[in-house]
Amino acid sequence: MASRKRKPRPCVPVDEPGCGKPALAATKRSATNRRVYRLLDEQGAILSQDERRSFVDFVDRSVRHRTLTAQRWSKNGLKDDDIIRLIQLARDGGELDEAIWRGFLAAHLGRPSANPAIEDQLESASLLLCGFGLEPKWTWNRVRARPKAFRNWLYDHAADLESLSFGNHRKYESKQPDLLWEVIESFVELAKEYGGPMELVTMSPNDYSEDSFQVLYRRLVPLHRFGRTARFDFLVTLLDLKLIMAEPKSCYLRGSTGPLSGAKRLWGKRAVGELDDLAAELAKRLGVSPIVMEDALCNWQK
Repeated sequence: MASRKRKPRPCVPVDEPGCGKPALAATKRSATNRRVYRLLDEQGAILSQDERRSFVDFVDRSVRHRTLTAQRWSKNGLKDDDIIRLIQLARDGGELDEAIWRGFLAAHLGRPSANPAIEDQLESASLLLCGFGLEPKWTWNRVRARPKAFRNWLYDHAADLESLSFGNHRKYESKQPDLLWEVIESFVELAKEYGGPMELVTMSPNDYSEDSFQVLYRRLVPLHRFGRTARFDFLVTLLDLKLIMAEPKSCYLRGSTGPLSGAKRLWGKRAVGELDDLAAELAKRLGVSPIVMEDALCNWQK
């Protein structure tokens, strides 16, 4: 039997020579990689050639991940009970205090680092907001006016709280009513001090002469059990949802675990401040956000 003739293989967007656009893509990527390698050399990076290639790949992944955030968090792509969608609904309805309150719950339950493959992890913050019902129950106005009622409700529903699932960045947080209440109470008190959740993350005219992200980052220090990663995730979530306009100017390595480990692997054991400066400089010279660099350093070091 005559052998079947193989059809010509179509051009596909891969880095293969001899296939028109792919060759151009490969050339462009190769030029970009050389530029990154040169910058790393200038900064005194201590990487092998294979490690450099790996790091560049992770930066590229983080760029793509950041670019797709708006698409991933579009209303049409989210479930009705996803806290991100509930934040958007409050924002679009002009309920800005409520939107920030929901953003806080999202950050505490770890929605930014949630794993879709783990049951209820994307929805846990909304489960708490809705009191395990179908509609928002513990809104900002209700919690602000009746904090003791919310606290008592937490104790009455201790068994339900056990079903909550925290995202990766908050995996060590407690579901115990008293400990959960301590975190929430600290937000309620801090927000009241500033006149409400939206005022808490609103810059005054004098603040704009400084690093806006840094001002807000420091402002959140009193939040109970909201360390470096929680504050960073909270503010980045608000930034992605267009509730604040403060872009970080550094990777905030001090107090971090994964990103700091990545920076040490990249540039060696230097002072944290120096590593933070190097990371910020690399992000700036590559034309990417420090958010991208922080994510790349964290994931690459794993």
